Amino acid sequence: MEALRRVRTMRGMSQVDLAKASGVAQNTISEIELGKREARLGTLRKLADALGVSLKELEEVPMNWRADYLGQEAEHAAHLVEVVSGAKDALEYGRADYATRFLEILDEGLRNLSDSLHEAYRIEAGESEPERSIDDRLSELLREWEAEKA
Repeated sequence: MEALRRVRTMRGMSQVDLAKASGVAQNTISEIELGKREARLGTLRKLADALGVSLKELEEVPMNWRADYLGQEAEHAAHLVEVVSGAKDALEYGRADYATRFLEILDEGLRNLSDSLHEAYRIEAGESEPERSIDDRLSELLREWEAEKA
């Protein structure tokens, strides 16, 4: 994405500087700039905020954002179903500590999903662009739990 590279260099920032300021991994920024990865809207928002520009200045929001956004939310909801399954599995193994951790992630995930749906409503009203966060802790906990069961 040429616009990202142009704005970043105009601000005198390296990819590492932008990664620290935005919370987006440097390798992700590199792949976006090289066109190897398409940035999600939430990622673009973080980058634009860190650069002090509007999302529209960084890049136009894709016309098909609704389909992308709803697809992301469906994926997020599917992960929450996986969390419930993990909690149930942990309880069946008598591991309340893991069940508690799964339920903490479920609680946070449901709050994030609720916030995201409210954000979608604001987008439809023309108030803002979409923002979405991804919770990688679920994958980590699932790997840890599977190793624990083995």
